[in-house]
Amino acid sequence: MVELLNAISDALAGAGTPLGFAALMFFATIGLGVFLNGDQRTYLGLWLSGEFSRGEWARSFNAFFDTVFGANPLSLRFLAASAAVSLLATWAIWELLGGLGVLGGRMQALPIASVLLAALLVNVAADYVSLIETRWLLRRLEGWTSTWAQAAGLAADALFTAAIILIALAAYDALLPLLPAGLTPEGAEAGSFRPSEIVGAFSFYTVLFYSTFATSVWSWLFVLSAALLRGLGRLRPERWTVVNERPVLILATVVFGVAWIGAQGAGAVLARGADGVSLADRGLCRVFRDEICLRLGDLTENEQARLDLLLDACAGGVTTECLWRGVPTWEGTPEEAARLFAADCAGGNAGGCTNLGVLHQQGRGMDQDFAEAARLYRQGCDGGDARGCSNLGVLHHQGLGMDPDLAEAAR
Repeated sequence: MVELLNAISDALAGAGTPLGFAALMFFATIGLGVFLNGDQRTYLGLWLSGEFSRGEWARSFNAFFDTVFGANPLSLRFLAASAAVSLLATWAIWELLGGLGVLGGRMQALPIASVLLAALLVNVAADYVSLIETRWLLRRLEGWTSTWAQAAGLAADALFTAAIILIALAAYDALLPLLPAGLTPEGAEAGSFRPSEIVGAFSFYTVLFYSTFATSVWSWLFVLSAALLRGLGRLRPERWTVVNERPVLILATVVFGVAWIGAQGAGAVLARGADGVSLADRGLCRVFRDEICLRLGDLTENEQARLDLLLDACAGGVTTECLWRGVPTWEGTPEEAARLFAADCAGGNAGGCTNLGVLHQQGRGMDQDFAEAARLYRQGCDGGDARGCSNLGVLHHQGLGMDPDLAEAAR
């Protein structure tokens, strides 16, 4: 048994490559074929050959779902099957993150026992609720023939699943200080619940978040199988004897191809560019614009990429770093200082507005502009920065960019 678990673990770790992932999906499809009885295999062959109507396939697909989990969602069998899938999905995602090089880099590599303990405390309940919702959606999808309706159903399913697991994680994070030491997984720390870091794979909770979407796989399989049914019907595979003799093998081969193409596309989005930052990471920073940008900047040695990520963070309200970094560049590279102070000011830091106003007043890295300096000083002053008030008073006193006004300067 130990050798078998190690072999599965190695296979999951190898899923970090497109070929490895496609191979894993191939063998997973073969494995699911074990649950099919003789009639269901016949139905699968008829479906692949285009002789099975969509309605019949929908009913057969839902019957297969009930074969795996049970027809009664409130039964102990349904709960047990859901819990087993939940723990297996958590294990698979953890190994997949290891294969992608996330563990030990973005995330701390922990013993699998700690990960599964956290999944037992968090995911089992969240995944059970999500699976019930998925079962309900599958019944609705039977009658939804419109592509747009199906797409809307899948989007709603993804949002519901994300909301369920995020609520569960937030509750778990709040209760961590109250849990006995034996129920506190290694690496889990209270106060580490940050949605951006969870999505960006910087948090221990990342594996718990993504594994919950294993319940949504059934909805995706249904919609994709319906599309495949329409596509195969045009190829007239009823002429292929092997379809009826080896339907599971044919389906697994199709799944392999789809998974390989999908993994190639995902790899292109996740692959780091020449600057050390992937398209996915840049998108993540632009969406959240918080500490996640600083965390991403630490992953690259490219100075320009780190600066761009820092500017996004500051514009989102994480301003201390921009102010700290902008001051030393004041003399040598005033243009860079101006970018940093502008992002700082946009993020709500009054001190950044004042500093940017100084650059405009002195004409450092830009044309001298007393009117713009006054506007920025006013913004800094209104935001609570005393230097902004003082500098604005000097402009009124000396009549720089405006008529002298001693009363306003005094105020």
